[in-house]
Amino acid sequence: MDEATQQSQAEGIKTYQPHLELQILSPEKPELRLPFYAASMRLHEHAPGMLGESTEWLVEVEGDDVLLTHPKESSIPLQAGQSLRIEKADITLLDLRKPPAALLTAMDGLSWQLQLQRYQVGRRGRRLNHIELNEPTVSREQATLIPTQSDGFNLLAESGSSPTIVNETTLKPGEQTRLQHGDMVRFGNLLFRYTNHQEAGHGQLLGMRTLGTFEMLLDGQRVKQELTSAKTRWLMALLGTKWGQPISVEWIIGRFWPDATTSRARKNLGVALKQLRECLELSEEDFSELVIRTRTHLKLNPDLLGSHDFCDVRDLTGEGKPLTSTATLDRLESLYQGPFLGDCYEDWALQERQELEQGIVECLTRTVDHFGRRKELATARRALDDAVKLAPDNQGIVEIYMKAALEAASPEEAVAVYQELESRLKADDLEPDIELVKLFYRAQAGI
Repeated sequence: MDEATQQSQAEGIKTYQPHLELQILSPEKPELRLPFYAASMRLHEHAPGMLGESTEWLVEVEGDDVLLTHPKESSIPLQAGQSLRIEKADITLLDLRKPPAALLTAMDGLSWQLQLQRYQVGRRGRRLNHIELNEPTVSREQATLIPTQSDGFNLLAESGSSPTIVNETTLKPGEQTRLQHGDMVRFGNLLFRYTNHQEAGHGQLLGMRTLGTFEMLLDGQRVKQELTSAKTRWLMALLGTKWGQPISVEWIIGRFWPDATTSRARKNLGVALKQLRECLELSEEDFSELVIRTRTHLKLNPDLLGSHDFCDVRDLTGEGKPLTSTATLDRLESLYQGPFLGDCYEDWALQERQELEQGIVECLTRTVDHFGRRKELATARRALDDAVKLAPDNQGIVEIYMKAALEAASPEEAVAVYQELESRLKADDLEPDIELVKLFYRAQAGI
């Protein structure tokens, strides 16, 4: 998704209404996620070329009320989750405070939580597909999920060569149907179950924050009680890293209570889960629905999961792609508030922490290269500074930035980052690589 996300031109401007955002999809442009940088914005200035030839559409926001206006058209009020077409673009208003409205679960266990926005479905190709399916029987432009004002989704079939089927009904290309809770949906040969959280009457959605802190949230509200037992916190964080995938009970008790007998360790696990239920203030029935326990495995119910900052960062940085917009860089910076479960030094937690941080640094390295090639040094420098916080002695990313700075005729930038690196390395009794030294001399000479 990051590779196809277009950079907003309002870089560096403070957001006026931080929890609201426009999603703009156009067949000829990458997706644009547009925050409200002001109470009134001309769309053609922030979304150039996405609305066809029109240059007069204005979006205005007051509180949570959003209005689209045009001097030759009637004003259009836009509600959170509502999607409409203007000229060539599909525009949806997103309220980032709202928990996911639905869940799409594949039969192999993969699942996608669905916020109230448009989701394009298909195989990887020229079009951005939010739900990307690596299956030859799926078309590159298979279908689109369109939010409704009743907190659900319509399914629009788009492919003429690959079937889109809801239960036993095959949709024709261009045909649209309202999805109901429990519907079976087939794209090509892949089968999915659609779950609408509101229609399902499920319990509260769980959210977690484990980067630089430990917080649990139910339906977006922070759980007031704190888990006093460190192991119970760590157990919940462990389940959170899998976010709906099962973990072997044998594996858990072997890490958490390695010196206890199997029967004692299982009792300890039961005590920890009881402490967790009391902290969440859930009935035994609601808790057993949220935390699914069998004799062999333990997992969080994927139907009841909102967002977890750890998983969000992993998804954002773990696809081998750079962040290609300031908006996604902003999101990474807002999500990553510190190391995963910083008070836990168990081997499994250290491994999760190290793998996440390594993925972030690798992603930021690609991001520096991406913006450096575009000669957007300010954004490249932001990505570099973020990476340095996690890997202060990483010389490869500094070399990429120095080369970009020289290509952009900004040798002073190359000198500055070299000197900063040199200072950090000196503190660890290290020296810069010879290639960096050569780049430094080039920069000093202005070559």
